[in-house]
Amino acid sequence: MKSNDASFLPFVLIFQGRCGSTYLMEALGSHPDVCCWMEYFATLKQRRKTAEEQLAWLKRFYTLPLPEPCQAIGFKTKLADVLDRNGFAHVLKDHSASIIHLQRRNLVKMTVSFFNSVRLADSTGNWNLYDRSRRLSPITIEPKEFDAWLRDVEKDAQDEMRFVQTLELPTLSLCYEELLVNEQKVFERIFSFLGLERRVIEGRAIKATSDNLRDAVENFDALKSRYVGSRYESMFEETIAGHYSSLQMN
Repeated sequence: MKSNDASFLPFVLIFQGRCGSTYLMEALGSHPDVCCWMEYFATLKQRRKTAEEQLAWLKRFYTLPLPEPCQAIGFKTKLADVLDRNGFAHVLKDHSASIIHLQRRNLVKMTVSFFNSVRLADSTGNWNLYDRSRRLSPITIEPKEFDAWLRDVEKDAQDEMRFVQTLELPTLSLCYEELLVNEQKVFERIFSFLGLERRVIEGRAIKATSDNLRDAVENFDALKSRYVGSRYESMFEETIAGHYSSLQMN
């Protein structure tokens, strides 16, 4: 039986990384009508499972008998962890899944966050922070390495956008910056999209560094100087309070 014939709505959160996906899924998982899994595709990939095994798991996941009153079931994944994108798209379409596409507008900050995630995993054993006393100190980033990572982040963001667009499935596009400005407004959009009752929900993960890159990157000026005149230049100085405080979420 296809999930679109069942009493619950299947969904997937597609994200690139370092954009609040863990916090968002933790929050959704606290809703009594939602069943959430995290990055099981990544787990299967790490266990050296095949693309066929990933897709077989997804088909089972979307047809599980669920306890009442569960109305939506979903998980999150990066495209980098999907071993068969065509097969993945086919299963999503076959089950009429809804797509939550979570992005980050500031690619410079996303790149810095990738560097910090490695430090965080090394120091805490977790890719996300749950103890404010263990927030990261400012980082020094080798400029050429930053250049390479930023190019990869840009390429992956464009690749992800193309993939989501080709699915032609119901899609809710969200940004990390929106989540920081007014998370309850973001949650209300998700409730409406998934047909859920409005509830007060909250995740547990917290930001690992300051939102101001000048406070988070030791060699801030040296990095920024490499992007003078580019579209990335303004991203170095953006802060949620200063740039996104009047952000409108339609």
